[in-house]
Amino acid sequence: MKLYYQLGYKYFSMPWDRGPRDELLQLIESGRITPCRAIDLGCGTGSNAVLLAQYGFDVTGVDFAASAIDKAKQKGTGKCIVLDPFMGSGTVAVVATELGRDWIGIDLGGKDGEYKKMALERLQGTTIGLF
Repeated sequence: MKLYYQLGYKYFSMPWDRGPRDELLQLIESGRITPCRAIDLGCGTGSNAVLLAQYGFDVTGVDFAASAIDKAKQKGTGKCIVLDPFMGSGTVAVVATELGRDWIGIDLGGKDGEYKKMALERLQGTTIGLF
């Protein structure tokens, strides 16, 4: 399935990729949602993430198709998020925090969540984006 999305975004225009959602724009312009931190899971080429950023949201777009992210970067503001898919003890997050970068860490478990506990201890007092 991942290959379908990877090749689809790389070589074709996906049928659902038609720009930002009208419903999202209506929610923003009506004031029903206001700027805050947001994450766009399955962001595709980033149309909704870019719209949110244009309205002052601090937004992170995530997609597992690298070719979709490549297209999203072309649309985006250039702000990068450090993604650590194997969080471990939190070293990448600590360094990203020290450099003033936003980050997302994913902990896949491990024995009794020991790495997650270690990362949380190391990152105490920071804004945590651990999944």
